[in-house]
Amino acid sequence: MKRETSGYKLITVGSSGGGYIAALVGAILKADYSFCFSAFFSLNIVNQEIWYLLKYNEDKKYYELGPYIKKAEDTCFFYIYPALSNDSINNDNLQCKIVKDLTNVYSFPIRTKQHGICISIDSLDAFINSSKEKLISMHSEIALKESIPVKFFEGRLLRIDVLCKIKLKRIFNLLKSIIHKFI
Repeated sequence: MKRETSGYKLITVGSSGGGYIAALVGAILKADYSFCFSAFFSLNIVNQEIWYLLKYNEDKKYYELGPYIKKAEDTCFFYIYPALSNDSINNDNLQCKIVKDLTNVYSFPIRTKQHGICISIDSLDAFINSSKEKLISMHSEIALKESIPVKFFEGRLLRIDVLCKIKLKRIFNLLKSIIHKFI
């Protein structure tokens, strides 16, 4: 994969177990940035009854992602997680502690219990298409807060979304007028 991605801007995205893979692959391949929604950063502290297959795996090389993330110092990891989740299956409240002191991890604790993609769908597209600088700036804005509302990003990001909708509407209307000329 290093060879296939060489020369490209690499961004990884994942949720839950996919967030684990997004973080791992992002760290190993030195991605520009990685979006990790409700990610697992340690497989050693997951619920072993749910993740029972892990106990049969002898190679635990990638069970702790902290050292890999720390080593990928030029990669920004944007970690979005449900700050109110205390369930023992996804253990977001434990996973967030693993990366809290890593300087290249920008955590966004969302005021919800919903594991997975825990920001509003209206904000998701604009969020993952924002510049690294914009996301770091927003992180600075919330750095001292315990959690932020699910709709925190809407007023800050939706301008991109609105512009896209306006352009798509213009394109649609143009296509519609062209089709009507030929009918």
